[in-house]
Amino acid sequence: MSQAVKLEVKGITKTFPGVKALDNVSFSVKKGTVHVLCGENGAGKSTLMKIINGIYKPDSGEIVIDGKPVNVKNPIDARKHGISMIFQELNYIPEMTIEESFFVGSWPVDSIKKVDWKSIKKKTDDLLKREGLAYNSKTKLKDLSVSDVQMLEILKAISYDSDIIIMDEPTSAITNKEVRTLFGKIKELKERGACIIYISHKMEEIFEIADEITVFRDGKVIDSRPVEDYDLNLVISQMVGREISDSYPKQDLEIGETALEVKNLSSKGSFKDVNFAVKRGEIIGFAGLMGAGRTEVMRALFGLDKYDSGEILINNVPVRIHSPQDSVKHKIAMLSEDRRRFGIVPVRSVKENASLSNLKRFIYKGRLHKSEENAVIGEYFKKMNVKTPTMDTTIDVLSGGNQQKVILAKWMVTNPDILILDDVGYEFKALTAAAIGGTSFSGGVGTAFGTLAGASSVDADPYKQAQVNAELAVEKIPQNANVVVLKGPPGNFHADERYKSWQKEFFEKRPDVTIVGEEIANWNKDEAMTYMETWMQANKKIDAIISMNDNMAAGALEAVKDKPEFAEIQAYGVDGTAEACLLIKDGKMTSTSLQSAYDLATALMDTSNKLLTGEETQIDMDIDCPLITPDNVDQYIEMHKKAGAIN
Repeated sequence: MSQAVKLEVKGITKTFPGVKALDNVSFSVKKGTVHVLCGENGAGKSTLMKIINGIYKPDSGEIVIDGKPVNVKNPIDARKHGISMIFQELNYIPEMTIEESFFVGSWPVDSIKKVDWKSIKKKTDDLLKREGLAYNSKTKLKDLSVSDVQMLEILKAISYDSDIIIMDEPTSAITNKEVRTLFGKIKELKERGACIIYISHKMEEIFEIADEITVFRDGKVIDSRPVEDYDLNLVISQMVGREISDSYPKQDLEIGETALEVKNLSSKGSFKDVNFAVKRGEIIGFAGLMGAGRTEVMRALFGLDKYDSGEILINNVPVRIHSPQDSVKHKIAMLSEDRRRFGIVPVRSVKENASLSNLKRFIYKGRLHKSEENAVIGEYFKKMNVKTPTMDTTIDVLSGGNQQKVILAKWMVTNPDILILDDVGYEFKALTAAAIGGTSFSGGVGTAFGTLAGASSVDADPYKQAQVNAELAVEKIPQNANVVVLKGPPGNFHADERYKSWQKEFFEKRPDVTIVGEEIANWNKDEAMTYMETWMQANKKIDAIISMNDNMAAGALEAVKDKPEFAEIQAYGVDGTAEACLLIKDGKMTSTSLQSAYDLATALMDTSNKLLTGEETQIDMDIDCPLITPDNVDQYIEMHKKAGAIN
């Protein structure tokens, strides 16, 4: 007897500016089964899962649960439909405790409508005890390892008693022991009739737990079969579109002289008397359980943490590394295990993220040489097959694997002699041989992330950037209007200054305006979209979206798409991104603002030179912030086209 279909997606299509992420995708998942989705980075797997979970809205197609079409409005609504999701990206709040993170967004309250902290603690402790996890519920997430946070996210998702559980790369940052725990939980979920959609690049996992496999490539479903009808070679060939005779061929490289030697390196409480050497063209691996000291040694080598004693030699010359700047001078690069916290600047473009590590290469003689920057970064993106709509796309729009490729490109631009990869995994197996060449490579096994610590951020005056938009809004927003406000991360200088500007330059001058929704969306497009969905459900009339950056404004506008009752809504952003300019051109966005490119380039050159000499620097200069509206947007679209940001 065949199992009943629990979830079905039919003809799902989703387009972002410059790229069709999903093209008429259809597949179904049966009750009590694990359905694995396979595909290269950027194939569309995570985008589809975000549609099922209510984060994105499809351009066309439908979702069917138990034979009935449903409209999943947002992640909260998804939970009502019995859907929960473990995300590939760990978007957690470091200052929250474990118990707070478990109940965020759904706080239980007592009889007088106050948060019932006793109930929260008891439920959290009971859940941790039931699952055999020895955590203190009062521990802050910032004090846990990436592996710990990932396990807690898994536990939180499966604790909702959902019938449909989406697991997007759930084992990317956990130990083998924890993987076995997860697989045991998956077995229990199947036995009670739940269906699991599982995304992974780890082939040994796929063939262990899958009942059915669907292969994606370039936003399309290539094939879908029971697992017994697949073998490893067939899955890989369907993923890449060609036969693969040797997935990870061994390359014969000449081993050169010793590039890095560590003698008796010690840090009290973390590691003691560590000794090793790496030669040019050589790859060495570090193995050990979580907490064994692997990451701590790598952080000390890169200057992120201090070490107490020992010696570091580069090319047989003793050096003392006090900071990441010292490491960069000695041609050392490091990719951290926590990409989100240390590897990317989410609100900036993929090109800016990639060029951040070596600004002196592109800024000289008093200006930024954009054509050279586009050519160099574009070549690395081509080598690594980075899938991005444009080089001006903000990096947080990309899939996790493509973000990692951008981070690796960032470091390869510096032409490092020594590359440290902390928790390196599947995304880099095929990349490292082609990208690294003769670079000495020190790393482990897992998932790789990267960062350039200590680099300054230079921008126009954030108060002025918001002010020019606020002054326009004073004139354009109608009397007695309802508005919603999307704020950036608390404590972020740009977010705070832009918000302060809107308060003084708009809200103090327009006391007739009512704020019907205000949330911290952390520069994040998906979060902004979710908040906007919630606000539209609660308010029949919203006249304007006031956002502290373009990315959040674009997310909110995505939520109002195809809703005629909100067709006249105004939207104000900041940053002058290519996407915002196109939205203004299409009449969907009211205005944004852009810093002066010449002044910004000059400031960046001055700052980068000071950073390279280890000098502390602070920018204090008057940078113009032109307002972009439908009247002048064409000239800025042309600028983005010349820069390669718009095709």
